This record gives sequence, C-alpha cells and structure tokens, in this order.
Amino acid sequence: MDNQTKLLADLLGQSEFSLVDHYLRLLSKNYCVEQRVEILKERLIQTEILFSQEKKQYQQEIDKLKQKFNSQEKKHADKSIDRKLLSKDEDLNDDFQICLIQAPIYPDDITDGMLNIWHTDAGKFVSKMDVICEIETDTVILELVAPDNGFIKRIIKNEGDIVSSGEGIAEFVSTQDPKMAVDLNNELSKGVWVDPETKLMWARISIGQEWENGECSGNAKELTLGAAKTACQGFKLAGFDDWRLPNINELKSLIDEGSKKYRYDQNILFNPLLSTSGWYWSSTYVGNDKYAYLNLFNFHSGGDFSGNYRHVRAVRGPVRN
Repeated sequence: MDNQTKLLADLLGQSEFSLVDHYLRLLSKNYCVEQRVEILKERLIQTEILFSQEKKQYQQEIDKLKQKFNSQEKKHADKSIDRKLLSKDEDLNDDFQICLIQAPIYPDDITDGMLNIWHTDAGKFVSKMDVICEIETDTVILELVAPDNGFIKRIIKNEGDIVSSGEGIAEFVSTQDPKMAVDLNNELSKGVWVDPETKLMWARISIGQEWENGECSGNAKELTLGAAKTACQGFKLAGFDDWRLPNINELKSLIDEGSKKYRYDQNILFNPLLSTSGWYWSSTYVGNDKYAYLNLFNFHSGGDFSGNYRHVRAVRGPVRN
C-alpha cells in the first residue's frame, strides 16, 4: 500500500475504506470492459467491410465465369449440326424434326470456302449419309452428307456463294416418310401448309373446294362423320393421298381459345364459304354417340351426333393426341 492510500485509510474507517476501494476497482474494471467492447465493435466493422469487399470480388469472379460459360455454350450451339431450329414442343414425334445443316469447321489456315454444287433439290427425299453438296476451299473439296433420312426444306446458301466456317447452308427435315418430301418453300402455292409447331400438314381448302393454279375455288361440302372420314381417305392434294380426319386436339392447335382467334394468319386456311368460318368435324368420340367438332366462327368446341352435317378439313402426318 502506497503512502497516499495509507493516508486515506487513516482518515477513513476500515469499513469505509474497503467500500471505496471496492467501488474504485469496479470502476476500473468497467472502464476496461468498455474499452474492450469498443475494440471489438471496431474489429467487427472492419470485418464487415472486408467481407463486403470480398463478396463483391467473388461476385465479379462468378459473373466472369458465367459470361465465359455462356460464350462457350453459344459457340458450341452454333457449331452443332444437329441444333434444332423450329421445334418448340419437346414431345414432338421424332419422325419429323427440322435441323440446320452447317458447313464444317475449317482448319485455322482456311478462312472460308465456296458452295460448289448441290446434289439434291429442296423437297427431294434423300437417305442418311447421301452426299448432298460440296464446298470447295483453297486446298480441298469437302462433301457434306445428309444427317438422316429426309429432305431439304430450304436452301440458305446457293451454288457459288461464299460459306464461312460453321455457317448454316440449309434447313433439313428429318423424316422416315418419303411422302413428306415436298418443296415447303412453295407449300402455300400448292394448297398445303405445315404448322411449324406441330409439323402437321394441313389442306388449305376444305373438302368440296378445289385448288387450281394457286387459288381456292368453290364452296365446301357439309358431310356426316362417316362421309367425312371416307372423303379424307380419298382426298388428293399437292401430290399427297394419305390424308385423314383430324382429332379435336389437332384442330384446336390451329386456334387460340383464350383470345378467340387463329394462331396464325387467317388467310393461310380458307373459309368453307365467303360468309362463314364453318363447323368442322373431328375424329374424337366424346360419348353418348357424339363426336367433337370445332366452330371456327366463335372458336368453341362441342359434341354432335355423327349423322349431322359439318365441314371437313383434312390433315396428314403422325397423329397428335
């Protein structure tokens, strides 16, 4: 005990001195605790700042990796011969798909080539691995083969055109059905239309109408269900004779029921009469001796007895339920 403390102890009684001493010690401890708390708060703030900076750096690195990955994926997709162009329905029948045929990836010392010759025409059926065209470069002539059985839907690069590495040169329809081979560039002029989503081929005219010189003439017939099926089986248009009566889901694929309108240009499919859009039979049985029909005037469907008379529009291609 130092002299000042002894003097204080002499002036105070022992008990009072003990209380003062205890109080002073408590003050000292509290001060130390407050200092430590302030220090910890400062360290916490510094840690949060550091964490925020590191988080930002990590996010920047993640964004860079995402950009790099997306860039690689795009390059891979652009170079893939089997990349699907028009298929929007994953459940689409595999017998009818459209893909892009691309020029091969040239070596580094070759910048481009020239499409020398096409060995097939649009709409002509070819077998898998048949040579369909040749691309000539400075050093070699490259032969491209059909990726599957099918036909060229649309030629993108003509003979004599310059073709870059991996560039698309044609759209190819993969199908096992040679009858599907039709020049789809001129499909509308032949009186048919292929839905790009369902891949079904529709007659632009109704049963009873005629397609002559690229135009629709006459009025459609109204038939019973049995007569409608028979008429579709004997129907011939654009060189095809394997038409059938569509089911109700196939008919509904032509319209948007919510907005009460056609999903495509209404001029694609001609009305059965100038004054009406018609009630069309389907092959779908709905019970109670009734079959489904689709009304293309106010875009609703219902059921009717097979002996009643409705219009008929033929379709061809794999059945879609």
